[in-house]
Formats: sequence, structure tokens, C-alpha cells
Amino acid sequence: MTAERVPAPVSSQAGCEVLFELFQGPHGSVQLGRMLRGVDSGRLVVLREVAVLEPAVLAAVDLARSLAHPQLLKSLGAVHSLTSQHLASEYVPGMSLLELEASVRKSRSALPPGVAVRIVKDALRAAAVTQRLLNDTAALSYTRCLFVDTIWIAEFGDVLLTDVAVAPLLGKAPETDPTKAAAKDLLAAAIHLFQLASGEALSPAVMGKLSSFVPEPLATTLARALGVHQSAQFANIEELVQAL
Repeated sequence: MTAERVPAPVSSQAGCEVLFELFQGPHGSVQLGRMLRGVDSGRLVVLREVAVLEPAVLAAVDLARSLAHPQLLKSLGAVHSLTSQHLASEYVPGMSLLELEASVRKSRSALPPGVAVRIVKDALRAAAVTQRLLNDTAALSYTRCLFVDTIWIAEFGDVLLTDVAVAPLLGKAPETDPTKAAAKDLLAAAIHLFQLASGEALSPAVMGKLSSFVPEPLATTLARALGVHQSAQFANIEELVQAL
């Protein structure tokens, strides 16, 4: 027996309005919006459009709303516009990692290695904070949170995470094994770091010659993080942060 899927409502009493789309990501269309009702009325928010809301997603939204930390964009809950259902989060001027990587590729100009390392280190630290909060609040084991469209780089330089606890459930095949979830986040961090620091997409063709694209010390760390030449990968976030 499968859980009932809740369709997105169409209502003249919308809780938010969509102003314009920011980007299309792996977890849906992300838009800038404005809250229309309640204590947040008039507030600018980030809206992630969702076609349906399953019970597990609604439960994760309730959990996300209870989490508060400077490295997390505050979840404001599920709201609806005139035509769609959305997950609303605090808006901070900036851009997603997805947009930054697209800009780097388009300009064919890599970020300075130190800047790329700083962004990824801050994202990893935010992930570690997220795991502690989820464990303390709901006794959850490792939950994926490092996705290209949920890492947010604020204009003032901080790296923040959004839709924690919820984003992993929006993909086609959510990872439920904590060990595999942690490994996938570490791998994602390494991939994004290479792409920011090199301006190139990571592919099998460049895996064996990382030092041709990034400085040797960074290439050595990335080779271990990526498991190149069957090297022992990092066991956890703290090990990778220390190496970087």
C-alpha cells in the first residue's frame, strides 16, 4: 500500500506569489517570491516548486522549520501560489552553487583555488552542523544535504544550506543508507571543488591528470576524495575539511 500523494492546490487565497524564476535545478524550479499572508506577509522568500507533497516530505518540512542556525537558510514551510505548491525558505541575496558553476563554465575562467576551497570548506562545515542538529532534534543518522542547488553563496560571502532534511526526499531515488549518504556528500564536495577551481567538468578523461587543471596540493587531496587510483577516501567531513 503506497502513501497518498497530495496534489498541488489551485486557490484564490494564495499564501505566496511568484515573482520570477531563479533557476531550474535537480530538485525543481527555484523562484523568488513574496509571502502574502501570516506573520511573514510581504517578506521575500526562495520558493522551490513541488508537484506533490507526500507525507514524508511534509514531516521533513516540519522538522526543517524547527532548525535554526546561521549557516542554514530558515525553512518557512509549505505554501501555495495561485497554481503551484512550494517550499518556502528565507531569502538572502546571493546565488546557488549551480548558478556559480554555470557562470564559471560559461566564462571559461576558474575561481582562484583558495576561493573555491573556502566555498567548499564552508559548505562541508555547514553540512556537519546540519548533521548535529538533525541528530539532536530527531535522532537522525547522516542525511544528505550537499546538492548543487541547495548550497547558497550569499553576497556577503557566507555559504549556507537550504531545504535541509527535505531536499533528499525530492529526488528520484532518495539515499536512505546513512553511510552511503555521507559518502555521496563527500564525493559531491570533491566534484564541485574541482569544477570551481578548474572551470572544467569532471570526467573520466581528466580524473587521472587532475594536477593539469588545479595546483598539485589540491590535486592530491581531490584524488583521495575522488578515489583515484584506488586511494583510500576520506572517512568523514572533518577529515576532508582538515585536508583542505
